[in-house]
Amino acid sequence: MPIEQPLQQPLQAVAGKLMSWAQGALLILPNVVVAILVLLFCWMAARVVNTLVHRVVSRFHPNRDVVRLLSFLASGVLLAGGVFVALGVLHLDKTVTSLLTGVGILGLTLGFALQDVASNLMAGLLIELNHPFRVHDVIETNGFVGRVTRITLRDTEILQLDGQIVIVPNKEIFSKPVVNHSSAAGRRVDFEIKVPLDADLEAALHTARDAVTSIERRDRSKDIELFFKSVEDTGIPLLVRFWINSGDEVEYLRARSSAIQRIKQAFAHLDQPQHAAM
Repeated sequence: MPIEQPLQQPLQAVAGKLMSWAQGALLILPNVVVAILVLLFCWMAARVVNTLVHRVVSRFHPNRDVVRLLSFLASGVLLAGGVFVALGVLHLDKTVTSLLTGVGILGLTLGFALQDVASNLMAGLLIELNHPFRVHDVIETNGFVGRVTRITLRDTEILQLDGQIVIVPNKEIFSKPVVNHSSAAGRRVDFEIKVPLDADLEAALHTARDAVTSIERRDRSKDIELFFKSVEDTGIPLLVRFWINSGDEVEYLRARSSAIQRIKQAFAHLDQPQHAAM
């Protein structure tokens, strides 16, 4: 008996504590069940929303990165809302406040730490939504000229005209001027060529115009423009301008090269009678 009396009091205290916990658990049990049901419902709804957003967005946007990002954001917001509602059902308002505060602090920390990544991500998303250029377009940006081969949310891959591949961060493209040669219906070709000092200038103009007239892909709706610029010791610079009905960089270079070659050959024939007379 003397040994049982000292143990009786602690055992009664433990039993009382367990009973109070059991009563508290029974009281909160309905809320726990509701919270679990809310989480299950939100989890299933998030999966459905993820699938629906993926299907809908993929019909209007071909970039899989954008589709996955939007699907993840839609389902993530719904699931996060379910967690906060479940915590509210359990009367854990202080926990909800702490979580929101922690999320805010974490967001600021990640924002500073991943500033470049976030900038590229937002720039890539805006590029995909605004479509200043698309895959296979020939663009000029940040000192690079080439055909776009891949666009992601982080960077853009450009195949330069010399065959080299350059990967440019999206924030650099979004914050700098971009020339999309493929978006233009036409492009002006201009260059200078020297006319000999002793040549007939009127005949030189007719010769240059005839040489350029039959250039492949030349826009016949726009006139050929020819201007003498000055008189130099080595010849008279002639500015030649005409338009082609393509904005492609390769077509532009091909048309300019062909025009220079034809005018050069035509001027050689133009000089022959004068040299013969001498």
